[in-house]
Amino acid sequence: MIEFLEIDRDDCMRMLVAASGGVGRIALSPSAAPPMIRPVNFAFDDRTQSVVFRSALGSKLREGLSSGTAAFEIDGTDPVERAGWSVIIVGEAKEVTDPAEIDQLEDFELKPWAPGVKTHWVRIRATSASGRRIVGRGKWVSPG
Repeated sequence: MIEFLEIDRDDCMRMLVAASGGVGRIALSPSAAPPMIRPVNFAFDDRTQSVVFRSALGSKLREGLSSGTAAFEIDGTDPVERAGWSVIIVGEAKEVTDPAEIDQLEDFELKPWAPGVKTHWVRIRATSASGRRIVGRGKWVSPG
């Protein structure tokens, strides 16, 4: 039997912490342009309930931040067990410019996987968080 199970906010936050340093996808809708979804490696700042990542000056991603609201998603699957999970947060996407905050973010030691110099930090504070598990033949085991 296959079923969907909702993941509460606290578990969503724990899953983001556990996946920190990995890759997720950011979804933006720049004005007068089609929506864009881009993979980014990220850290989860539990203190501010935010996903943070690095970006290059002038990149299309940073230009897309002008829309303000963004979504960020992580997931995992187990094709053998026909199981998986997804966590999505939605919030305002902003560049971090405060030097004290940037110093704190540097403690994550987040190294961008994409080539190029990524000197700018972007934060998406989770104003909402939701998640779902699809449980297949096997018993669900949390990834975090």
